[in-house]
Amino acid sequence: NEAIRPPADALSRFAKALDAEAGPARVRASASWLARAWDRFMAVPVGVAWATAAVLLALIAVQSLVQPGGKGGNFEIAGTEDDLAKMPFALVKFKPDARMADIAVFLDTNKLKIIGGPTADGVFRLAIPATTAADYEKARGLIAAQPFAETVIEGRKPVDGG
Repeated sequence: NEAIRPPADALSRFAKALDAEAGPARVRASASWLARAWDRFMAVPVGVAWATAAVLLALIAVQSLVQPGGKGGNFEIAGTEDDLAKMPFALVKFKPDARMADIAVFLDTNKLKIIGGPTADGVFRLAIPATTAADYEKARGLIAAQPFAETVIEGRKPVDGG
């Protein structure tokens, strides 16, 4: 048996033949971002995890005391019924060439306010501080007489029987 010895390089030739038969070595696929994130999450020390949980619990407790039931503080919704919305009004459409400065001076002089609009047709709602129907008609006539007013439509009149 000593006479039959394998050649000295037999093992290296066998390894080369085996590598040639198997092909190139495969590159190991990298882990997905989710797997990497999970591994990082699980690597957090226990003390840090408990501290984070305590902070989150404190935030929830503070928020429930400050705003119980998830309700916010006082707020105002645009378009709610207030004093201006209850006032007598007229619907006015201004001429296309009307200057805003002229309109603003007229409104300030006569204590009128724009309380709505413009609509899709360009109609504004003007609050008229009138207490009687006669005052309302006088103010409406004054608006209609202005050079920048195209159309003036009667809106809500004061309730005085007139």
